[in-house]
Amino acid sequence: MGRLLISAARAWCVNTQEDLHGKEERISVITSKEQAQPVKTVKEKRQAATHSSEWGWMPALTLVSSFGLMVISVANMRWRVNAGGATMMFWVGLMVIYLPFALRMAFPDVSRKERIALVIVLAMTLYAVKLLNSPISFKNFDELLHLRTANDIIQTGTQFTYHPVLPISPFYPGMENIVSALNQIGGLNIYWSGVILVGMARVVLVICLYMFYMRVSGSERLAGVATMLYMANPSFLYFDAMFSYESLALPFAGLALFAITRWLYARHNRPFSLMLVMAIAMGAVIVTHHLTTYAMLAILTLWAVVDTAHKSVFKNNDRPHIGWTPALFAIVLAVIWMLFVAPTTVSYLMPEINDALAKMFSFISGESSGRVLFSTELGEKAPLIEQISGYAAVLLIMILLALGLLQIWKRHLKNIPLIMLGIGAVGYPVSQAFRLVQINADIPGRSVEFIFVALALVMALGLTDYLLSSSKPNEMQGYWIAAAICSVIFVGSAAVGWKPLPPGPYLVSASTRSVDEQSVVTAQWFQDRLGPNNRIAADRINGVLMVAYGHQYQVTLSEDWIPIPDIFMSSWIGPEEGFVLWEGQVEYLVVDKRLSTGLPYLGFYFEQSETGAFQYTEPLSPEVLAKFDRMSKVSRLYDNGNIRIYDVRGLWNEP
Repeated sequence: MGRLLISAARAWCVNTQEDLHGKEERISVITSKEQAQPVKTVKEKRQAATHSSEWGWMPALTLVSSFGLMVISVANMRWRVNAGGATMMFWVGLMVIYLPFALRMAFPDVSRKERIALVIVLAMTLYAVKLLNSPISFKNFDELLHLRTANDIIQTGTQFTYHPVLPISPFYPGMENIVSALNQIGGLNIYWSGVILVGMARVVLVICLYMFYMRVSGSERLAGVATMLYMANPSFLYFDAMFSYESLALPFAGLALFAITRWLYARHNRPFSLMLVMAIAMGAVIVTHHLTTYAMLAILTLWAVVDTAHKSVFKNNDRPHIGWTPALFAIVLAVIWMLFVAPTTVSYLMPEINDALAKMFSFISGESSGRVLFSTELGEKAPLIEQISGYAAVLLIMILLALGLLQIWKRHLKNIPLIMLGIGAVGYPVSQAFRLVQINADIPGRSVEFIFVALALVMALGLTDYLLSSSKPNEMQGYWIAAAICSVIFVGSAAVGWKPLPPGPYLVSASTRSVDEQSVVTAQWFQDRLGPNNRIAADRINGVLMVAYGHQYQVTLSEDWIPIPDIFMSSWIGPEEGFVLWEGQVEYLVVDKRLSTGLPYLGFYFEQSETGAFQYTEPLSPEVLAKFDRMSKVSRLYDNGNIRIYDVRGLWNEP
């Protein structure tokens, strides 16, 4: 597979714009020395430019981005000690990283070699921003869930082992299989295997997107600007940098798009190697992530529909047609996988979709109130700079979307892939409407990275045609304005998108800020002393740590239909609570005294469906959490000062 990918990429890189459209183009910027010489082909001029400019601004911009990372590192240090000014330093650091790259991409006379190098450096620099938040271990909730799946594959040597918290994860084990291979062959632990894999995947993603955009648009600069705008989507900075199956599935989907366009625009016989790359990439997406699979199917199906309609309207159009073969091939593979391997996918996704649609209709009809934007569950408002940049980003995206669609309508009605992307980009305002509604499924956050595949190129088209046209005077001013627009979209999208809490002291039910060494050591002690797969009950964070690091089975309300939160919140364990323990066959309880030190940052202590969720006005009572110490049939097995482990089998398993 590796040789096939390398050969396909090499074949792509040696092709020129002449190969793309079967024509020779003229270089827009010609020096006075070149004017006195005979006109050269694009290939000759590009080779001369590459030889003379080498890497262009890339070394200098790499140094500048390193300075931006240093600023963000200092901001993280200040957050950890509760010092002031950290938030402003963080956003300044992001702007220092992104703005120079956006400026350079606006220039017309940048070689392909430099553009590709720039998108790689920027992608990896932004990945380092995520790693600086948690540099030595996984802390995000989703990462811990996939850590359990990877551990299961390594320890059991089998696929599809039941996951007590995220049952769908083992049925899409593409990422975990690669990580387990790196662990067993290379000797790397899961954390570093995951860090390396996700980093390599991001490089593949941005290169494939650049190649895809260049093939569709026929412009190196447009492809570079579009790739920059894709990296400005709200999920790129953090969510798609996590150890999660989407972080690997997206690059495979990008590879599939690159292979399809390379195959589609092949001037002579379409090589079998590219067809094989397409098939492998599609198959890899299908076995890695369900949502990315459906996004890929949507793009391919839409492409086929537009292609079919376009042929009936423009009967003499000589452009290549994709037809239905790629879409049907991917649909068949996806259906086979879902029916025979992952039939639980439908039951996993449908409740979330139904909930989102029901709450949207309720909001439209006025039966329910909307969601408070830029506010946590505790009512804390985001910093003003984040609110302003967030609104500005959405406004600029909508403006560029309109301008790009107008350009497609005026000038590109014969470009089938571009029409397809224009239609797909319209999904952005539709998805953003769900931000106004309080729903369990984060539809805007979980769909934007897919919509931006289309949206980025449409926005780049509007931006370049209205600001970067060579016919306009004062080009340098246009470059700066274009770079500023891209940077505002990047910062604003990062503000409205998912992001971990800044580093700092422990917070109650606050995801990454609730994961500390005490909790991890407790989970590891549990497995070492009591073995794996014991049935335990715990709060949200300690529970997932017990599942990931302790390899335990967490009994939950959402998966087992056992009202576990009532056990912790009741003032005493009576017959009713004892029946709950018996029904769930709960053997051990993990009680964290720190739950009584504050309100839950996420709005709940155990699960979203617990009694009182999102309505707490005071923390849990310390006396209620300590009630197990006063019960004769309960044994305290572990106590590190904050976290205690109790054996509660005596409450329900009497002889």
